Amino acid sequence: MLGKIIKNLKNYQIRQDYISFNHNIFKPNKTSGKLVLIEFNAFHESHVCQSLFSNFLAKKYDLNIVGYFNYCILSAPLNQTIFQKIKWNLGKFFNYKYHAIYKSFGSKYVIRPKINKDKKEFATKIANLIFTKIKNKKDILKIKLEGIYIGDLIYDTYLKSNQLAFVNIKDRNFYSMLVDFINLFYFWKNFFTENDVHSIIGVHSVYSYGLPMRVAISKKINAYTINSRELNKINKKNYFPSTNFLEFPKKFKKLNRTNQKIGLEMAKEILNRRVLGKGGITNHLISNISSFHSKKEKRLIEKNNKIKILICTRNIFDATHVFGNLLFVDNYDWLVFLGNISKKTDYDWYLKTHINLDGKFKFYQPNSNKLIFDIVKKFPKIKILPNNYSHKQIIDEKIDFVLTQHGSVGFEYPMFNIPVINASLNNPQVGYDFNYHPKNIKEYRNLIKNLKKVKKNLKINKNKIYEFYYMRHLFQDRKWLFSKPDEMIKKIGGWDNMMKEQFYDYFIKNVNKSKINQIYNSFEKFILSDYQSLSIEDSNKI
Repeated sequence: MLGKIIKNLKNYQIRQDYISFNHNIFKPNKTSGKLVLIEFNAFHESHVCQSLFSNFLAKKYDLNIVGYFNYCILSAPLNQTIFQKIKWNLGKFFNYKYHAIYKSFGSKYVIRPKINKDKKEFATKIANLIFTKIKNKKDILKIKLEGIYIGDLIYDTYLKSNQLAFVNIKDRNFYSMLVDFINLFYFWKNFFTENDVHSIIGVHSVYSYGLPMRVAISKKINAYTINSRELNKINKKNYFPSTNFLEFPKKFKKLNRTNQKIGLEMAKEILNRRVLGKGGITNHLISNISSFHSKKEKRLIEKNNKIKILICTRNIFDATHVFGNLLFVDNYDWLVFLGNISKKTDYDWYLKTHINLDGKFKFYQPNSNKLIFDIVKKFPKIKILPNNYSHKQIIDEKIDFVLTQHGSVGFEYPMFNIPVINASLNNPQVGYDFNYHPKNIKEYRNLIKNLKKVKKNLKINKNKIYEFYYMRHLFQDRKWLFSKPDEMIKKIGGWDNMMKEQFYDYFIKNVNKSKINQIYNSFEKFILSDYQSLSIEDSNKI
């Protein structure tokens, strides 16, 4: 009890120190009346990043900073209970906790979606009309409203909120969520019509979280996502952050030869460490335990002459369309397709889920794995490997092919001349030919049925893997806020503490006005560039 009180007092003092820091750094400026919207949330990392970028934009364009609550439907009900309304209004009135934090870096107020009776009736009629046209789950992904594509956001919100593998269109929960979604859509449409918004800054562009951004960009409002590892423009070309995959080869060619050479060497060094089993942030992994670890398990991969296939899954309900649409409607359809094709082939089939993750990431993992195993148990030819079965061991035991939607195995396994076939054109490696990128299910099926021929035609240029990795993880400036993010993670006590007061504490002790001016210079170049992500060119690190 005493320990908890001391901890709370310490956290309170850190918040007060952060508020004082903000008052000292961010000075009020004259405004034009236009708004820059920033997502109101409980993520300490996000507060720091949004404070910097919103104040840069506010100063440059004479904007008012205004917070917006963006967690309706998925994390909070669209219609608040009386208790929730009282709690929210008391927080605003007494300037409590995060309301005080946002005010300290310039937020004038915070808006929260509220649906009045007349608009609710109209939106519900529209939702009913949409619902009558949904004959199967694939139809959900076709949904557009007033020319704005929202089907993927609806689909993924339902999966995540219910922790399911696919959408059941007859589920009453789906209908209720659809009605809320359409109501939320029209709230934002009306808001952007009635207010002069210059920019909107958020954290995610998936689920219902992405809805205000979709509406904003339809009105040619600047949209961005930001965290301490990246800053991205969101637009009709790229609905999701860091998805300008097809631009990687062209952009790399524009770099001078010296920078190209340095970039390839850096990527090679990190990739070699990564596939040797080194974990942690320096190797761009959220876990300190690498999936290429050296611990050996009892051999489960058969010794024979058959072609051996490894299916690498991801969380089955976590932002299924995070990079855009897949060849299949969802992960469920993909796994069922592979299960059915396994019956017709004389291959050895194996499946592996993610290695156990740390911190908050571990909570959804067991539920996701259970859903995956329930699907796969219908297909006895597919053998499930323990999720801690090392990729290093799998490679040593002569796996021949890897199947993924768009996972990191797409650049890891080609390092060992093992081909990877993606089940989505929206995958990070799509700009390069060290993976296979079938354009449709027919092509995907033909590839899998003819793997002997595919293997003979395989030619992997490792320099292209290094080039991809450089453009994806190094050219994009993932150190724009802290030059040593690994040191930051260690000092604050792990990834989860990025969402706690420890992040504030590290920030105010390691960033000053001079550093903020450097960051602002990077922002200036970024917003003028035609590249989606803030890069090391913007930060003058190249």
